[in-house]
Order: sequence, then C-alpha cells, then structure tokens
Amino acid sequence: PTTGLALPLLAYAAIASYRFVFLEHKARERQKELEVAREIQRRLLPTVPPEVPGLDVAGVNVPAQEVGGDYYDWVAASPGYLVVGLGDVSGKGVSAALLMSHLRASLHAETREGTSPAVIAQAMHTSLFRAIESGRFATFFLATFETVAGGGLRFCNAGHNPGLLYSAG
Repeated sequence: PTTGLALPLLAYAAIASYRFVFLEHKARERQKELEVAREIQRRLLPTVPPEVPGLDVAGVNVPAQEVGGDYYDWVAASPGYLVVGLGDVSGKGVSAALLMSHLRASLHAETREGTSPAVIAQAMHTSLFRAIESGRFATFFLATFETVAGGGLRFCNAGHNPGLLYSAG
C-alpha cells in the first residue's frame, strides 16, 4: 500500500529534477551564446581612434543588456577624409545587435571619398529597409570631415538625436 503512494511522488521528483537540469543546461548554453555575441559586437566597434590632424575622435559603447543596437564607427576613406557614424537600432538584445551589424556593413560598403553623407545615408536606408520587418527601424547620424582642400564638415541626420560639435577654440 505505501509503495503505491510513493511511486507518484518519486515520479514527480524525477521529472522535476530532470526539468531543472534541462533548464539549467539551456540557461548555460544561452549565456555562452550571449557572451560570444557580446564579443563579436565588441569587435565590430572601432578600437583605435583615427589620426586626423586637428580632430580628436573617441567613442565608447555600454549596452543596456549583454548586446544591443547602439552603434558608432569611423571610417578613414583616405588621408584627410573621415566618415563618423552614430546609430541606434530599435529594440534590444540579439535581434538589435544583428541589425547593428547590418548598419556597420552598409556604412563600410557605401563610404567612398567625396561621397556626401546624404548619399551614404540613403544607400544605408535602402539596404536596411530590405533587411528588416515592418515596425523595426534605426536612427543614424553621419558626418564627413575633409581636412584637405578646405572640405570642412558635412553631416546628415536620419532621425537620430542632433549632433553636437565641440570646438576648443
């Protein structure tokens, strides 16, 4: 008689134990995947500032979660020509990080010396529009600095916070 009562309790304990072990294993796998994603995203961001006479460039990214959709970059297309971009993809987490990597690839593919920020941003928009589902978006601020032949600063703001130019003089 007591064996009949103990079997359901033992079965329940075995199932609960298996479920706990399974869920713990899945949580560890997900954590490892997020660590890999964080490292990949970190490597996509620039690490060494470009050397442009008369211009100081710096950047830092601290995601709210393990990975995210915040992005900054600079591309030295040639000596004396620098493109700086700052963007934010809607959402958080891995899906935002994947779209951020798309933005980065688009920026690097479209940047050529002498191309206006508006032309680069339009090409990036077209590429991103084809890649995302309805309701997702990204904002982007793009500036070019030409230090040769009096080129100066040009920028394009695609829905991002306004840029701020700080000059020591």
